Amino acid sequence: HYVGLTGIEVLDRSGELVTLRDARKQMRASPANINVLPQFQGLNDPRTVDKLVDGINKTTDDLHMWLCPFTPGANHTVTMTFDEPTTISCIRLWNYNKSRIHAGRGARHVEISLDSQPIFKGEIQSAPGTIVGSEECCEVILYTSDELLLEKIDRWFAEKDGQDAEKEADQEMMRMSMCLQSDRPGTSQGRTEARSGAPMSSSAQLQAGPTFSSPVGARPPAHSSTKTLPGLPPRPASKPVHPSGTVVELTVIN
Repeated sequence: HYVGLTGIEVLDRSGELVTLRDARKQMRASPANINVLPQFQGLNDPRTVDKLVDGINKTTDDLHMWLCPFTPGANHTVTMTFDEPTTISCIRLWNYNKSRIHAGRGARHVEISLDSQPIFKGEIQSAPGTIVGSEECCEVILYTSDELLLEKIDRWFAEKDGQDAEKEADQEMMRMSMCLQSDRPGTSQGRTEARSGAPMSSSAQLQAGPTFSSPVGARPPAHSSTKTLPGLPPRPASKPVHPSGTVVELTVIN
């Protein structure tokens, strides 16, 4: 069994993407990837955890995804260490999206902490297994109610997703060329791989757009705007926690 993700995007208090100086050192996972399995040793499968922050998320190319062995009842963690203490305004999770069948390997129930303080716990959406509509199945976790910042985040999403679509079109042409030349890095395609123990949620598949996930510890304020921005999900009356710290840990429960 396997579990994986396609991408993690963290936006700071200004609505800017948090980047890492050295993703290979600042991104860690346990289990690290499927190369820890005896049958994959020596194959150098490229689905490593640093791919979660390579900026290519609107894709079905598993060269831009992370995959690791899944053990029922065990925790599977991804740890991101920022360059410096950071206040988070939004996290967007892209689930494993290799294909309709392999989307079943995606995470389902996850917990997120920042400097060991819980900031999210819940179920995230399944990916569709296709490029079209994949951004609508992301899990958007907001930590701000500032209208100007939310509008900026919305514009950033629209611009980034448009750029990803262009990159994917270019990379599709490259993949076709690489397949003809037979020099594309392998992802153990020739092996029989069981589906993840994290099945797709039928309710998630029926949802038309990204869902808002309330951060841990959110409380209803006396007054709250319920204005909905075009690209962002409706916001329930909840007080954001504005978490700040250095180390984000995402734990996949199942």
